[in-house]
Amino acid sequence: MVGIIIGTVCLVGLVKVVGRRHGYRGHSCRGHYRRRRHISSPRDRMEHLFDELDLSEEQEDKVKDHVRAYRKRVRKLKAERERSAEDIAAAMRSESFDENILGEMFARHDDVMRELRKDSVELLAHVHYILDERQRTKLASIIDGGPSFGFHPYRWARS
Repeated sequence: MVGIIIGTVCLVGLVKVVGRRHGYRGHSCRGHYRRRRHISSPRDRMEHLFDELDLSEEQEDKVKDHVRAYRKRVRKLKAERERSAEDIAAAMRSESFDENILGEMFARHDDVMRELRKDSVELLAHVHYILDERQRTKLASIIDGGPSFGFHPYRWARS
C-alpha cells in the first residue's frame, strides 16, 4: 500500500516536471519556450546573450551576419597554425637550429595578428552601431563581469 502511494507521488512529480513549459532558469524566451540545463555551444551562448540584451529579430540577424563573417575570416588562421607546426618541426629536424625559419614564422604571425585585430575592431564597431544605448550598457556590464555564461553560481546576483 505504501509503495503504491510513493509510486503515485513520484509519477505526479514526474508529470509536473516534464509538463513545465519555461525557458532558461524559468524565464520565457521570445514567445517560445526553451529548455536548457547548460549553455554549452557557442550558438547557445550567443542566443543567451541575445536574450540578456533583449535584441529585436532585426538586430539579431545583423549581429549574426557580422559574427558569421568574422568567424569565416578567423577560420583561415587554421592553415597558419598548421604551417607554423611544420616550420617548428623543420627547425627541430635540421642538424643545426635554424633561427631564420622561426623568424619568418613570427613575421607571418605578426601579419596575421594585425589582420585579426583589424577584423575584431570592425566587428565590435558594427555591434556597437547595431545596439541601442541600453543594450550597449548591458553588454558592457556583462563583459566587465567576465565569461560566466551559466558557469558562475552567483552570476545573477552580480548583474
